[in-house]
Amino acid sequence: MFNFFKNNELKLLNFIRYFIVSLFCLIEIFLTFDKSLTRLFIYISIIFFIIFFLIDKRKENFILKYPLLILFSTFFVSLFFSTDFYYSQKFFFSCFISYILLFLMSWYVIDDFKKIKFLFFSIIVSLFLVCLNCIYQYIVGMDFFRNYQPINDNGAFVKNALIASFGHYNQLGEFLGSILLGLIFYITFSYSKKQKIFFTILFLMPFSFFILTFSRGSWLSLFLSMAVILLFILFVNKEYKKSKFIFWWFFVISFLFIVYFLLFPQVLNRFKLLVKLESAGRYSIWVGVIKTFLRYPLFGAGFNRLSFFIEEKVDAHNIWLKVLGDTGIVGFLGFIFFWIFYFLKVINRLKYIISENKPILAYVFFFFSIVIFIFIHNFTDVSILDGWDLGIYFWLNSGILLKSIFIEYVGK
Repeated sequence: MFNFFKNNELKLLNFIRYFIVSLFCLIEIFLTFDKSLTRLFIYISIIFFIIFFLIDKRKENFILKYPLLILFSTFFVSLFFSTDFYYSQKFFFSCFISYILLFLMSWYVIDDFKKIKFLFFSIIVSLFLVCLNCIYQYIVGMDFFRNYQPINDNGAFVKNALIASFGHYNQLGEFLGSILLGLIFYITFSYSKKQKIFFTILFLMPFSFFILTFSRGSWLSLFLSMAVILLFILFVNKEYKKSKFIFWWFFVISFLFIVYFLLFPQVLNRFKLLVKLESAGRYSIWVGVIKTFLRYPLFGAGFNRLSFFIEEKVDAHNIWLKVLGDTGIVGFLGFIFFWIFYFLKVINRLKYIISENKPILAYVFFFFSIVIFIFIHNFTDVSILDGWDLGIYFWLNSGILLKSIFIEYVGK
């Protein structure tokens, strides 16, 4: 009798795992164009995770339990003492808790290599849909799902910048750039020649639309992220044979950009704006955020409240300044503490995976690339803590990465 209940309990837990992972796949696909369905899938996954957590008596120890608890606690304290609790709690209870739970759920429900592959291909499906939407927007003049039109900004030398179903070309550039970087390292570390050929050909389509976003931050983040990951690989193993392929990718992408700039030299005017921060639109915003922080140094102005205090009426355009301005010193220290512990765990484990040349390496580096790209891009953006598309995308894939590096690969 005991064995009967035990076996059925294991079957139920496995079913819930697969069901939640399936919901994760749907979230990865729908977050790019449908907020309501994304929220629905998240809420359903949370309900089933609670059931899973109550049934599972052999819970695996969560390695970032205390850093995550500190992050949540410091943000909650900042919320409680913020300048406007009612306004700030909307973001905290609707978005931030979803971020935390998606991150946490990834650790408990992903338990084998098949689920990692399943999630990888769901992102490829999402990429394919976004590319089709970009084609439709480029030809018709508006995207298929939300009727968004390309952005024209003569002052910023932007003409017909694609945005797909995202709100801005920087967001589309960030989404495409993160996956392009992931594909570069997936192709580099993959053992399958057929997949190498297929994804190399696939790479060209999103890369074309990536250029047509006119997103300087995304373009620069692609090169910087590639350089950071390459330096990390060389630090782990200077004689690692596959590192030469990354140099090749660096050369090819640089060449494609040079050709594009030669054909359309007016695009270079976008970079001339970077010479003066005032013209780039960042300097005055950052000064306004710092002034707001000095006004509310301990607990900040409140979540998503910075636009009420700075002259430009926009967000911080820098995730670190956003956290500092939103949550003050209290939340800022909790945020830094969490990500230091996170990357220490990831980097230490990645050293082992690289040295052992594990077959899961291609998938691990795909998710690692996504996280690194978004992290670097957020020096000029705030998508890590912003809304139902890229915020969800970042936290979910951060959780997937953390669990993927601890999965022991079994099979060919």
